[in-house]
Amino acid sequence: MEPQPPPQDIPPFLSEQKPGSETKKKDDPAGNFQALASKVNDTEARLRVLEERYGNIRKKTQLTDQNMLDFEKEFSREMKMVLESLTDLKRTMSTTEEKLQQIQSELSRTATKYEVQTLERYLDLWQPMQFVQKQQTPQTKE
Repeated sequence: MEPQPPPQDIPPFLSEQKPGSETKKKDDPAGNFQALASKVNDTEARLRVLEERYGNIRKKTQLTDQNMLDFEKEFSREMKMVLESLTDLKRTMSTTEEKLQQIQSELSRTATKYEVQTLERYLDLWQPMQFVQKQQTPQTKE
């Protein structure tokens, strides 16, 4: 015996019948209605679960988006601070270089160790502390 095609007025998803139950559903319209109502309720429950999952996923996506925006703002603020610090550091380095160049130019104008030693030798030779001042000398009359 071949299974018979479902009647035209019943949707195909309801026609999935187990063997032996064909005669009962054809004869019992209340059973068909209960089966239909049961499937509608199951589908409705599944739909609610899917809608809840979709809502949860949407909330998580919104939270992730908000977190990304907050992270981007924080990162941008920190990056701006780092760039400002870098600019200050460059300015400080430039000032330090200028001061070092000034010190170098002043040091180049100072006496070298050799020149100071030469001056010490001359001072030791001349012994300027033993020179007599003009007022201390007896005045000679010419």
